[in-house]
This record gives sequence, structure tokens and C-alpha cells, in this order.
Amino acid sequence: MFFNFHWPKWAATACRLALPAVLFLGASAPAYALKFVYLSGHGLDNTRLAARGDSQVGGAINPDDAGWATAMAAVNAGPAEFILVGENSSGYNLSATTKANMNAWLSAGGHIVWLGAHGGEVSKLNANFGLSLTSGVMDASAAYTATKHANASGTQYANGPASLATLNLTIFLKNVPTADIRYEGSGGVAVFEHKVGIGSLTYYGWDFCCGGTPAQIDAWYDVLHTGFLSCQGADSDADGLSDGAEVNTYGT
Repeated sequence: MFFNFHWPKWAATACRLALPAVLFLGASAPAYALKFVYLSGHGLDNTRLAARGDSQVGGAINPDDAGWATAMAAVNAGPAEFILVGENSSGYNLSATTKANMNAWLSAGGHIVWLGAHGGEVSKLNANFGLSLTSGVMDASAAYTATKHANASGTQYANGPASLATLNLTIFLKNVPTADIRYEGSGGVAVFEHKVGIGSLTYYGWDFCCGGTPAQIDAWYDVLHTGFLSCQGADSDADGLSDGAEVNTYGT
């Protein structure tokens, strides 16, 4: 049975309204706190999430066919706003029906953030979303970095961290459409954002496990906070953030 999509409760706020500046609470206070459901992977750092106003809704969900249906329904119902996909996703082959439902859900305005999965992410992203990605560098020692790509200009990534390190474990990807690249280094692409209809599929190369300095870890959590929502558009106030992104970043 086809998964019935209902426009998520967050969509009108996140993508259609420019929230008033009076909601900005200070230089370090997020103007928009993120809530997400998590298809299981490594345990996340709740202290770092909370510091950015973000939180996981409910417990981790098994990333099988039933789990995906549960996750999409949870976002539709609110208050969760996107699906975060952990590394355990690499162990599941989804049905054709689930893949079709995922893509329809994205196209109608859903958002999925997919984390690195020890090499298993390439086959799953290609099979589930019709991409042609290949593997780049896989590193756990912070030996590689990815810097902000020119395509980050005018998007929510414009004010993100300058660079991201390959923490334990990070997988860079290659053969990413140039327009989708947000962070890239000599080992490949660390962050991409792929539009699907009016929704988005975002990839972060780190599996959010471990390693790194506090500053390096913070950079990845900053990207998680500021980068998930693909409401691209004009930058009316010329601050480096697209109009749609103003609502989920640190001030305007």
C-alpha cells in the first residue's frame, strides 16, 4: 500500500514563513530548535544537541520497512521535523514499496539526513534514491578535512563551520553532482544536499561515533543544526543565508 503523505506540520513554518527577528535570543541561542526521529546508529551526544536547542523525539527506530513507515508518519504528525538515518541502515535492504514511499515523501516536502555508514552508505543511497555515488576516503584519524564549497554561498551552510575533520568514522563520497556539494576535500565530498521535489536528502560523512577534539566534534553538530533544512531561495537581506534557511539558524 502506498504511504499516504500529509504535509508535515512544520512545513508552513519552516519553508514558508520568515520568522520575526524578535525571536532571536542572542548570539549563541538558536532561533529555531530542531526535533528529529532517529533510525538507529551510534548514540548521539544529547548535551551537544541540547546546547543547540535540538532533540531526538522518541527512541531509536529500526531502519527496516516498518521503521521507515513509522519514521515518516512521526514527522508528518509532528513535532519531529526530519529523519536522521544512522549507520545501522546499511544492514537493511528495503522493499520497492518503501523506496517509492520514501521518494514520494521527500518530493512532497520531507527531509532526510543520512549519516556515514562504514562504506554501506553508497549502495543504499544509490539504490534508494537513484544516485550514482562512489566511495572516497574513509578515515578515522582526522587526517583529512573538508572545507566549505563555493556552492554553500547563499544557502544555510554559508555561516556554518569553515571545515570538517574526518572523525571516527568518516566516509567521503565521490561522483556527487556538483550543484549538491556543500563541503569537499581532497578525499571527496563530506556533505551534500540533494533536492528531491521540494524536499531534500542530505548526507554527512561522519557516523557521529567518536574521536576528535571538542572543537572538531562541535563543528559536525553545528552542521547538523544549521544544515538539515533545504529551503533554498533568494537571500533578501544579503547575510549569506537563503530566505528559507533563516528560520533554523542562529539568528538572521
